[in-house]
Amino acid sequence: AYIACSWGVHHVGFVTVCFGVCGAMMSLMVGPLVKCTSQMAVLFLAALANLGICIVLFLWEPSPESKTMYFVIAGVWGMGDAIWWSQVTGIYNHISSIITICI
Repeated sequence: AYIACSWGVHHVGFVTVCFGVCGAMMSLMVGPLVKCTSQMAVLFLAALANLGICIVLFLWEPSPESKTMYFVIAGVWGMGDAIWWSQVTGIYNHISSIITICI
């Protein structure tokens, strides 16, 4: 609704592509990032990114003049989303291996 109502429905695809490309790039970078820092630090980064975007979306008044903002919001959300998808799966695998050992 942010894009279609304020900037036009014909721009939704471009912003969605930005979301996907940023998410794909972050998916490639998150593995080495976890090895350099820790899984919890990367998850904290994703939480901060998502929380920050939620605050921006709450306070921001969309307008057709702020074209860059649409792409920045989609890109940062895509990067946070990529971290969640990759790292939560890793946590589930780790927990299931612990449960299997205990049984």
